[in-house]
Amino acid sequence: MSSLSLRTLSKTFQGTGAVRGVSLDVTPGEFFAILGPSGCGKTTLLRLVAGYERPDAGSIVIDGQDVTSMRPQERGIGMVFQNYALFPHLTVHENVAFGLQTRGIPAEETRERVDRMLGKVRLSGKAAVAVTSLSGGEQQRVAVARALVLRPRLLLFDEPLSNLDAALRLSTREEIRILQREEGVTTLYVTHDQSEAMTLADRIAVMRSGSIEQVGPPRELYDLPASPFVAGFLGGANLVEGTTDGITFVAGELRIPLPPSHRGPAPGPATLAVKPEGVLLSEEGGEGSVPSRVVMREYLGFTTAFRLRVGETELRSVALSSSFTAGLEPGHTVGCAIDWTRATIFPGGA
Repeated sequence: MSSLSLRTLSKTFQGTGAVRGVSLDVTPGEFFAILGPSGCGKTTLLRLVAGYERPDAGSIVIDGQDVTSMRPQERGIGMVFQNYALFPHLTVHENVAFGLQTRGIPAEETRERVDRMLGKVRLSGKAAVAVTSLSGGEQQRVAVARALVLRPRLLLFDEPLSNLDAALRLSTREEIRILQREEGVTTLYVTHDQSEAMTLADRIAVMRSGSIEQVGPPRELYDLPASPFVAGFLGGANLVEGTTDGITFVAGELRIPLPPSHRGPAPGPATLAVKPEGVLLSEEGGEGSVPSRVVMREYLGFTTAFRLRVGETELRSVALSSSFTAGLEPGHTVGCAIDWTRATIFPGGA
């Protein structure tokens, strides 16, 4: 198992900073996710680690060895690409064996290692099959096997599930996590999907505009976001810009008393970040609630999602489905309150 350290890593394309002074430490055997929206620099960061791009500044260190100037094949890294990058004219076995053969591994050892890895990814019965005849999920497993059979120091994933349908994404991400734990390989996983990062990673780095906004375990980032951006991107929080006097948050007609635990920001502009499940619905006039109008209701089975309006402010709410939520039609007025264990007040704007 290997460690990875990035030190003030930067990369600019045509005057635009794709990666801006990023520093990270990934511990041996850790599953580390880079999460962020399209264009935030996460794939560029991964390509820098892999050696497919050269940084303008900073360093990349694996197990104490500076690999910044090394070629990709010298770094001991396995990479699984978004489009899998399989050889369409080769069989499953030949695809997985390719890297071993180019490294001059003896034929018998190559066969044993490939057979073992195909067993790991449950493709032993399809070794002689052309990869073009496989499903998307099976092709993904071939790509993972091809990377792992090389026994890399680091395993890199670039949006590996984006081409799969919803059901396959769920099953494949479970298989990836199980396999990573069994092999114990240090893993860097790039995704824009919050649920992927939350379920797979030991820790997550949230990126925005080439920089790291926050690093931590999934629950810490979800419960204790360091910025409105993290609250909105990772937790799907409502972000409401307003003002506070330290006692009350005000955004137009929305006036919410702050509990003692949330009276930290100095008087002035502030942003309320509240997760949809923290927007509580009740009968109109309920204690501590403000009247809001139902704009949209979406039945999701176990839960029901709402869009509410208080004056000009819109809030998204998610509640357990019940006879109460079933009766809240668009146009109805309902009480709206905040669960402060699911909300944060940030000074300044979003």
